Amino acid sequence: MGNKLRSTSMSVLLLGLSSSAWAAEYKDHVDDKKDKVESSRKASGEKEGFIALPIPMSNPTLGTGVQLLGLYMHSKEPDAKAHNDTSGVMGMYTSTESWLVGAFHDGALKDDSIRYTGGLFHGNLNLKYYGDGNDPIFTDDPLEYGMVMSAVMLRALFKLGQSNWYFGPQYNYMQTEISFDKFNGFWPKPEEVKSGGLGAVLHFDTRDDNYYPTTGWFSQFSYMDYGKQWGGDGDYAMSKLAGSNYTSVLENVVIASKVTMELSGGDVPFYEKPTLKMRGFNHGRYRNDNILQGQFEGRWMFKPRFGLVAFVGLGKTAESQQDILRQSTIVTKGLGFRWQPVEQKKMNIRVDYAKGPEENTLYLSVGEAF
Repeated sequence: MGNKLRSTSMSVLLLGLSSSAWAAEYKDHVDDKKDKVESSRKASGEKEGFIALPIPMSNPTLGTGVQLLGLYMHSKEPDAKAHNDTSGVMGMYTSTESWLVGAFHDGALKDDSIRYTGGLFHGNLNLKYYGDGNDPIFTDDPLEYGMVMSAVMLRALFKLGQSNWYFGPQYNYMQTEISFDKFNGFWPKPEEVKSGGLGAVLHFDTRDDNYYPTTGWFSQFSYMDYGKQWGGDGDYAMSKLAGSNYTSVLENVVIASKVTMELSGGDVPFYEKPTLKMRGFNHGRYRNDNILQGQFEGRWMFKPRFGLVAFVGLGKTAESQQDILRQSTIVTKGLGFRWQPVEQKKMNIRVDYAKGPEENTLYLSVGEAF
């Protein structure tokens, strides 16, 4: 299957660190910064924003906790449609005794002709393993496991001529220690696993903004090859094809949609297998060799810095690529609230309440879901 995957698809599994959901109630802090940001903007003719504070967070995968976040949104020319540059450092601790620290940067060079992204993370995540498929073996009593991990992701994309296409390489590396508490008698020591992958990424981007798009498309078509030649232990491949659309249908009303397919082949570690990543359940709940999901969202900014959303998600998983359309559909839905803390930057704080097949979940985070 791995060879077939390599010959039929070209996609990438972005670093599996869905651990950090940034969330927020920090109006006082942002207001303290507002005058400085506004003065800088007027003096330089550019836009920028800075946030540094503790943020409450909650999601069903990691639990409830707090994240210490330093986020710098770099300046750019007024009304420019170029990529927004963002740098940050973070630390996180949750009720599941999970913690994570990291640093990242997402930027652009030469009038947005080069886009580069990098991140470095280290942490100890306490997660749940349900098994594979829509009705996995451990559904009612998932196995708890710990994952001590260190990870790095590097990517550089180059604009193809004067088009909206970007192409370039990506490298992922993760070193982990996996331990299952229930199996200590049979598995007394953590299992050390390394994964290293090199691949290619193709983006198509016509969005008017990468924080809060109101028009345009963003598509990703990419592929990662993991093996000993790239610093890992296993031999497998991961691919991803995703497309998002943003349409303004009324003033301050945006319809957003995203369809994602992820495929895998070879000796894939269980924790790196594709999973449905919709709001409404633990992101490890629906895991398999292949997944297909769609998310649809209506966004209404009823005041300049306040908004409401309604969303629905549909997903399928399958062991075989050919069987995925015949599988049952997982449905989630929900409502959300948005607040834009920095007037000059369209990056929202979001609070989402989602209803999944088995539970209702609450999310507090920074930035849109997609």
